[in-house]
Amino acid sequence: MATMPLNVKGQFMQDVQGNVVRSIKYTDVQGNPYLFEQWVNGTIRLGNGKSYTNVPLRYDIVSDELQFKDSKSDQALNFKEPVVEFQLMPATESGESPMMFRNGFISDDGTSPKAYYQVLFDGGLKLLKRKTKIIFENREYSSAITTKTFREEEYYYLYKNNKTIKIKKDKKQVLTALADRVTELEAFIKSNALNLKNESDLVRLIAHYNSL
Repeated sequence: MATMPLNVKGQFMQDVQGNVVRSIKYTDVQGNPYLFEQWVNGTIRLGNGKSYTNVPLRYDIVSDELQFKDSKSDQALNFKEPVVEFQLMPATESGESPMMFRNGFISDDGTSPKAYYQVLFDGGLKLLKRKTKIIFENREYSSAITTKTFREEEYYYLYKNNKTIKIKKDKKQVLTALADRVTELEAFIKSNALNLKNESDLVRLIAHYNSL
């Protein structure tokens, strides 16, 4: 993982304040609450307009909180100043694969505007993804012991004109939501042999919709 240049790191720690993360709330749950358990370098944009790069970040998707690592103590800290957008750069076999997250979206399912969504395609029509983990309790039959584990869930949304439409990775449901261009989209799906159960194919379709 690339390290943050000393001058950038010093400016970040001088400008950005944080509170120590209280991890005790997950001590009795098996697994971890993070999108990536390890620290991942990324970029953040704060509500005050300032941006910082090469920041060690970790995203708790249970509590929907972004954390950064203190360069002196190595402690995990929560941001005091609201983060409105951040990008993670996890390493893959083919190199770094950027993942953009943003909040401020108006949801019709009661999700807070402070909630972060991954922006899979950013256009007039956006494709958003929200991944979370819930704490699942299970007790085996005839056992008095209850175990708690993290169970991951993900949801997809279309966002246009300040409105979200929750969708599944399903051809019929997506085309119903995009009925104004259904003929062109049907042709694009057929000519490119798209399978909308695959996220990459769904992104291609939304990109094509934005080009029409």
